[in-house]
Amino acid sequence: MTQQMTNEGSFARLAAQADGLFCAASGLIGVLAAGSLSQWTGIKPVELLTFVAVGLIIYGAGLFGIASTRPVTRRLPVTTMMLNLAWIVMSILLLLADPFPLTAEGRALVIAIAVIVDLFATWQFLAIRRMRGQSATGHMLHKPV
Repeated sequence: MTQQMTNEGSFARLAAQADGLFCAASGLIGVLAAGSLSQWTGIKPVELLTFVAVGLIIYGAGLFGIASTRPVTRRLPVTTMMLNLAWIVMSILLLLADPFPLTAEGRALVIAIAVIVDLFATWQFLAIRRMRGQSATGHMLHKPV
């Protein structure tokens, strides 16, 4: 049973690490290319794009760090999945409310990122399913059969 819990935890750990790397890399690109991205996407002011990008770097580095150094319990994939779902909802609201004069490329980028974030949320959901016999703190909820 210990090996199975290790494999389940490894699956959740890898999902969180990959998500963290994607966030941090996206944020780094956003910081380095904020001016160009602002013009290309229509998201203005450029400081808003930079603010979100810095937030992604901090979140991504933190997520990767937590996933890499702490024991993985259900809390990690549950929390990460919920935050990813919030990102998707906010992306939809951004497209519907249209607070910026988004270019066609900007709309496509928002959709593409939301799809990628959905893939991470799905990965985390699968990790949760694999860990379903475990409480949020890592203790077994029932004895294995």
